[in-house]
Amino acid sequence: MDISPKLVSLARAHVPGAQVETGDADKLAYPAEAFDVVVMTEVLEHLSDPVLALSQIRQVLKVGGWMLITVPNRDWFRYEWYLNNRRRYQPVDDQWYRVAEITGFIQQAGFELKRITGTENLYFGGGILRLLEKLALRLCPPLQRRMKRALYLARKPLAP
Repeated sequence: MDISPKLVSLARAHVPGAQVETGDADKLAYPAEAFDVVVMTEVLEHLSDPVLALSQIRQVLKVGGWMLITVPNRDWFRYEWYLNNRRRYQPVDDQWYRVAEITGFIQQAGFELKRITGTENLYFGGGILRLLEKLALRLCPPLQRRMKRALYLARKPLAP
């Protein structure tokens, strides 16, 4: 699902067998408890009310259902550099949230947060830098929360 009819059209063209719909995360048009899992990647940073969207997801998830979301991470240790150089990489304005902010949104919407994991790199690049990064992440798990993107796994509680 995407709010953009153009992007929905492109998705349908690239994946003809997939069910892709135009819709708004603030007003989901699905019945209550329709899904076992909801994946929302790179969406919350574009919304004016993330808690509203997460609350909508909670309504369409079955009891015990899972939600996986990813967002740009303002706690990324290179965030200030990115902010100063972002026009080269991302010409569109979006909101970068801190791990604590997203954690609060997830809890306000009534989810049980189960896991936070970093995704992408701590540092742009590959080769020896990427190998050193992987070693650093193994030796110091809190670095997961300093990566460029954060992945949150949450569950709709079994009891209300």
